[in-house]
Amino acid sequence: MIYSLVCIPIYHKHMKETYSYSENIDLKWLYVIILSFVLFLGLWSLSCFYLEAVTDTLYYFLSCFIWLLICRFINRQENVEMEIMTSSPSDFDDNNANTYETETQESKYAFAEQFNKTFEEKKLYLNPRLTIIDLAHEIGTNRTYISDYLNNELGITFFDYVNQRRLLYAEELLRTTDDSLDSISMESGFNSQSTFRRAFQKKYGCTPGVYRSKINNTNK
Repeated sequence: MIYSLVCIPIYHKHMKETYSYSENIDLKWLYVIILSFVLFLGLWSLSCFYLEAVTDTLYYFLSCFIWLLICRFINRQENVEMEIMTSSPSDFDDNNANTYETETQESKYAFAEQFNKTFEEKKLYLNPRLTIIDLAHEIGTNRTYISDYLNNELGITFFDYVNQRRLLYAEELLRTTDDSLDSISMESGFNSQSTFRRAFQKKYGCTPGVYRSKINNTNK
């Protein structure tokens, strides 16, 4: 359990450097499993000292509940991973490039202008399943360079960079259209309205609906 608690944040860090979404690929559900397992151990300890029908019933019920949770989440996780594997191409391979360690900062980030231009003109952030590998292929460079550029030069993860662009696009739609919130969340590249709502509230301090109401009141 301790090992899992150490590895989960590492996995999430890698996830944010690779994917622009977190639905069905994060491992937050493991915290629920770990908590349930701790309760399971507690009941098991009680059942060893107090041989009562109620304790045994709770013990077996929680045992079945934990296994159902594990099966549900693992099945969902595997399906998503297979989808990512089939939809995301392998890294761009530049056989003529110098090694990453020996390149200068200028040559490593020579793609930056093309990166910004392509990202904005093609609105790649509107793809709800965009990965850093997809972006690397689009601009013809290596995912390592993009990740290094975002983390070290811009001080932001790929996940946060893409979702900031999505939020700016969504904010514009809220100001200029009468589209429903669900429609705007989909048009902006979010996989669900709940994800859009949480991200929007975190950035703007209010929900999309409240934000639109404020704009409408200001324009009256």
